[in-house]
Amino acid sequence: ERASETACRVLVAADPRDPTAPRHWRRYADLIPHLEPSGALESADEDVRSLVLNCVEYLRMRGEYAIGWDITHKALEHWRTTSGPTDRTVLVATHQYANMLRRLGKYAEAERIGRDILERLRL
Repeated sequence: ERASETACRVLVAADPRDPTAPRHWRRYADLIPHLEPSGALESADEDVRSLVLNCVEYLRMRGEYAIGWDITHKALEHWRTTSGPTDRTVLVATHQYANMLRRLGKYAEAERIGRDILERLRL
């Protein structure tokens, strides 16, 4: 677990924190293969989760929807369990998950998830 925390800290330090800027895309491409083996997808740390969300946003911007869906799906399996459905990072990841589904042509599922997010935000 300690090695995982160290690996996640290194990844967070390498995050340019601007996934929409093409000048940072090479860095995000380099970070993504390390998310799962480092334990970042299971992390409850806000900074690590922000890194994961930035990587997912990069994938959305690049049109890598299947990979973005996979990463978001795996992260949400852990994040919902540890933080609950109304946690900020869970809501953002769920929104991104719905975005990926929409881009993959799974409109009904994306709409259902989007409506669920709206309901949670109203609570």
